[in-house]
Amino acid sequence: MSDVFDSLYLDIVEEIGINKIKKMVADVIEETGTLKSETALVNNLKGIIQDERLAKVLSRINRSSEAVERYILLSAKSSDLKTLGIARAIMTSSDKLKTLAGIFNFATHKLYSRIILWIDDMERVEFLSGKDLFELQVFIRDLLEHVPQKLNIIANFTLKP
Repeated sequence: MSDVFDSLYLDIVEEIGINKIKKMVADVIEETGTLKSETALVNNLKGIIQDERLAKVLSRINRSSEAVERYILLSAKSSDLKTLGIARAIMTSSDKLKTLAGIFNFATHKLYSRIILWIDDMERVEFLSGKDLFELQVFIRDLLEHVPQKLNIIANFTLKP
């Protein structure tokens, strides 16, 4: 996995922050009243997030906040995965994309009417290797496909004189 994709992923997730994600989960619990089971919470979250694994992880945020945070920030240990009840960590670019899309969908459902992702210094694209440039293009395209209605991406270029 390229450093470009990892950097974008981590910058976005850290900007949103675990506390806002906790608040969104608390809002879902409050809206639906006292849920009879964790399964009901997972199902409610899955309906919003559109990703079952992320919904399962976030349903445990009140009990295992640090494990959830490590999972989302790509530093989960095997003990964290066991606590969260999932088989593997976020590893592939597809996993990262699904997680970001899920968080964006959740945020636009609970906190924001729209998300604007501003990517500054895009003129540096010329310094990326072909592989990294391809991964950046795939990231932007796939993110827009997974979060099509409430996500705007602005790429800022400063042209040379």
